[in-house]
Amino acid sequence: MTGTVPHPPNLARRRLLMAAPLAAAGVAGVAFWRMLSGMSQGSFDPHDIHAPVLNRPVPDFKLPDQTPGQGFGTADLRALQAPVLVNFFASWCIPCVAEMPELNALKDRL
Repeated sequence: MTGTVPHPPNLARRRLLMAAPLAAAGVAGVAFWRMLSGMSQGSFDPHDIHAPVLNRPVPDFKLPDQTPGQGFGTADLRALQAPVLVNFFASWCIPCVAEMPELNALKDRL
């Protein structure tokens, strides 16, 4: 009689579950490496934002007064004779925050 101990049937599943996070980390690492190598070669632009809602009519809206300014709505925008850029952004969005100085500089030039 040999001294082999049979493995419980769940051992293979446990090993697979333990390897899953390691495999996920490996995939994430490869994706991050490809992104960084693309940035160094110029084929990946993190600032390339696709905005499919460009050049569409402004939907009807009315924003209430917010201190220190006044609210405005669709009628106020349509009454203006000059081009208008309305930028809706989220404060947690890093590209949105990063583009704010450029939009302010554009406002000063126009």
